[in-house]
Amino acid sequence: MHEKAIAQVCGGSSTKGISAKLLPPFSCEDISVGESILVRGRRDTLFLTIVGEIQHFEGENYASMLTKIRELSDNPEALKYIQDSSVGEILSSKISLIPIALSRQNNVSEADTIPDFLCYCFKPEEKHIKIFYGEIDYKASWPIGYPKAQKSLKEIFIPVNIDALLRNSFAIYGKSGTGKTYMGNILATFIVGYNYCVPEEEKVSMLIFDLHSEYSLYLLDPTGKPVIEGVAKAFDEDFVVYTIDKEFTTLNPDARLLKISAKNITIEDLVICSEALGLTERFSDYAYSIEAKLRHRTGLKPLELILTKDYHELDNILKGSLDTYERNVMKANIPKLKRLAEYPFITLDEEDTLSEVLESLVRGKSIAIAFGAYENDSLAYLIVANVLARRIWTTYRELGLRKGARRRLVIFLEEAHKFLSKDVYFKTPFGKIARELRKRGVVLAIIDQRPSELDPDVRAMLWNKIVFNLSEKGDIREACMGLPHKELFEPLVETLKRGEALVFGSAISFPAVIKVMDYKKVLNIVRNVINKIKEEREYELEREKGEISWG
Repeated sequence: MHEKAIAQVCGGSSTKGISAKLLPPFSCEDISVGESILVRGRRDTLFLTIVGEIQHFEGENYASMLTKIRELSDNPEALKYIQDSSVGEILSSKISLIPIALSRQNNVSEADTIPDFLCYCFKPEEKHIKIFYGEIDYKASWPIGYPKAQKSLKEIFIPVNIDALLRNSFAIYGKSGTGKTYMGNILATFIVGYNYCVPEEEKVSMLIFDLHSEYSLYLLDPTGKPVIEGVAKAFDEDFVVYTIDKEFTTLNPDARLLKISAKNITIEDLVICSEALGLTERFSDYAYSIEAKLRHRTGLKPLELILTKDYHELDNILKGSLDTYERNVMKANIPKLKRLAEYPFITLDEEDTLSEVLESLVRGKSIAIAFGAYENDSLAYLIVANVLARRIWTTYRELGLRKGARRRLVIFLEEAHKFLSKDVYFKTPFGKIARELRKRGVVLAIIDQRPSELDPDVRAMLWNKIVFNLSEKGDIREACMGLPHKELFEPLVETLKRGEALVFGSAISFPAVIKVMDYKKVLNIVRNVINKIKEEREYELEREKGEISWG
């Protein structure tokens, strides 16, 4: 055996995982929860596992007795001698391993058995990672991170297949500050690179709802200090940035103002935003009948009326159109609906910039919507995202399955539970997009810190998940759905440090706990790939010109 054994299998089961006793000179301090460990089986089988738990195994009574010897506590050298001579022998520890995959006779598959007693465990090298996770080609497969390890494995990459990732909706979960937006920028950067490597019909446009401007301007460190340019700023040839905040254009002069006409805000949008607007409960019950009567009388939508008429004019219109109860419901909510007039991005003009955004997406540009000063305004986010999503749903349904009519589209949706929770999933256009537009090439990148609040139908549609640290049991349970041995992975999620993630699904060969790639390195990788492709294309064009000229 060429590998240096760190442990030996001493028990386990196919459902509860593998137990392995650490061998001297290794101690529990040399192993991390989430680390990848290989086990060499007896039948020429190589097992890939992940450390799920570390625990002391034998010698607790002996150790407890030693703590009572006062002379030892006063003599560090003697204590160290006992530790060095006893740990691994009288005092031993064991690791619990989650079986992930196995390699046998050049065939790699999910683990459907466990290694025998006394099989040796060792740490992986680059060749082993490639056996289980495959090669990086910088076309479909890109490096998402490194296997988690005590010692740096920064030259051993684990690839994510961007082509597979974009076939279905996927999720990035994690508490605030764990790295969700960082990962969103990494994946978006890989999509930019992917688009340069594939034929036109396979390219993908992106729509990013950029709440905190970390895609459109700069990623921020935990103190709020700008660190590095976001994907839309780094690849401004591939992105168009829109903003609802006029002041934002001073930070990014190329950003365009997004305007939404009041006529494009439907009664459905108002109902979805009723909580954020503070509307009465009865408004949702009567909204549709009120709208029908007002449109029949005036030809205008309720919001158009409210924003263009004064209270006296509105009172006369309501008296002539609605019954007493409907009129009272409407009058109680008019002041709250008039709040929307305070938003400068809501216009009374017939035309707005929504058509421009849709046309850019269909033609292949990626779009980032920066919220600027409105980053903490839930109402502004709900209005903008829902109105634009409704237009996307209509446009992509009309384009249908016609090839070449539009690019595929991935929508990066931060705080996704606002649109896809159990209460609103069947009401919002994002719910329709998730249910109906996958076969038309539209998928969602769901970014959220509360996966348990998403509707179960939404969670069932997710083929890939990138899970950062979570602490709520319900969130952890839902985030781990779809994992083999999910009950063994759940405690592990709580131990993930900032910048560490559990990745699993169709876009990665097998589940992995990774240290996420440095975003700066990702930018350099993708830029180098793009520059090389551009140089090759220029060379081909020059060569063709030369051949034509010579002929």
